Amino acid sequence: MLAIVSLTQGLAKSCSSDCSLGYADAVRTQMSAINYCVNMGWQNKSIKTGFLMSKNLTSHYPRYVKQDQLFFAVNETNSTPELIIVSSIEPKTYLTENLDDFHSVQRFESRNEWCEILAKNQKDK
Repeated sequence: MLAIVSLTQGLAKSCSSDCSLGYADAVRTQMSAINYCVNMGWQNKSIKTGFLMSKNLTSHYPRYVKQDQLFFAVNETNSTPELIIVSSIEPKTYLTENLDDFHSVQRFESRNEWCEILAKNQKDK
């Protein structure tokens, strides 16, 4: 009985905290965003993102990417990012760029969680 009540309450109060069942939704959106980036072949593009996503992109240990799919230019301080990846589970304190200079490429959603890939706007010549 206690297990049923706990499960019901856990689903009803789903949030993005890693101690909630709702965290699976956040993981699902991040996995989709990373798979999209891998499929686009963006491993060498300059990417700015939050701490968790940076670890998911640059290490094969979290199992989001295989060792031969790692991203190499994530959160480098000496370059302007070509891509920004934001998600609902990480604070946006790392963003110093003007987001008006970026446009949405793809957004992934699962229930209340989301992850979005933004690309730098191309300047008109």
